[in-house]
Amino acid sequence: MKIFNIVLSLILLTKYEKPRHHILPNEVPAYILYDYTSDQILYQKNIKKIVYPASITKILTCMVVFDEIKKNNLNLNDEFVVSKKADKTEGTTMFLKENEKVSVENLLKGTIAQSGNDAATTLAEGLFKTEKDFVVKMNQKAQALNMESSKFVNCTGLPDKNHYTSVHDLLKLCKSLISNYPDFYQHFGMASFRWNNITQYNKNSSLYSKKLKNQNIFIDGIKTGYTSMSLNTHTLSGYKQVKIYNLKIDQEGKIDLQEEIIDRRLIGITMGHVSKKTRKIESERLLLLGFTKFNVLKFQNEYKININDKIYKFKFNRKYLAIKSNIELDKITLKIKKNSNSISGNLIISDKNILVAQLI
Repeated sequence: MKIFNIVLSLILLTKYEKPRHHILPNEVPAYILYDYTSDQILYQKNIKKIVYPASITKILTCMVVFDEIKKNNLNLNDEFVVSKKADKTEGTTMFLKENEKVSVENLLKGTIAQSGNDAATTLAEGLFKTEKDFVVKMNQKAQALNMESSKFVNCTGLPDKNHYTSVHDLLKLCKSLISNYPDFYQHFGMASFRWNNITQYNKNSSLYSKKLKNQNIFIDGIKTGYTSMSLNTHTLSGYKQVKIYNLKIDQEGKIDLQEEIIDRRLIGITMGHVSKKTRKIESERLLLLGFTKFNVLKFQNEYKININDKIYKFKFNRKYLAIKSNIELDKITLKIKKNSNSISGNLIISDKNILVAQLI
């Protein structure tokens, strides 16, 4: 494969992968909006800043458990006994009782929907005897995901100055959860869970947001958190059926954009909200902006162009591309240049957005 123009390729990377638009209030210290469909960051602020995850930690806790299940070291029907330590763990609770036997499946539901610190601790102790040993596995998993700015010292997210992460690392965690654990990810969409005759609604209230449902946005995860150190934290994901534009190019270089409907997914992460109310409002607003302020182009695996009666095959090194919705689609053009030594091709989306063709 020959890349026509490396300079323009770097221009695209700068424009689409590292946007610096601050669109949430200054009171929100760090956030990111990620287009899962096109693999692009749409908005961001302080994504490498050290933050405290609070109960978002439990995503990683659950993923360690999921790995043990996938390796057949654990079954959802296996039962763990609630220890005195787990029963007395402070903070949000599943209302477990000491010496109670609880299945792994129910402990996962209690950890996810109820954000039970007692449930998370019981899983940790049931798997690796002590929470300390379980945390070793958590940090190993974080390293495997290249969460370079993260360190975990407990399985619950309870406050500790040595327990930290970054928005960028949390995005890696959320992407892995959705991509690699689709069967388990559905648990993060549970609206409520009942244990010991106590029904608790999922702490992620955006799951039943009328505002988003009225916009046909379906939230199916992921996790919220709060401690005095972290304030209110939120990881949120949802999808919407949207109209995208399938980019067709004929052999003469003429572009035709054909409409297509797909499920487009976004992931939003916001940290440090002063209240649950603002956490919900700003997190949902972030997703709404992503769905309304961007169009999506879809590219074919291969294109052909006729130059001087010779057919050249080329492609663009991505399947989808999110572009600002104010870009005029009928102005998108393909420019091909040929000289004695090489052929170059650029897709001109706007004066600042150029996608480079690659010869196959």
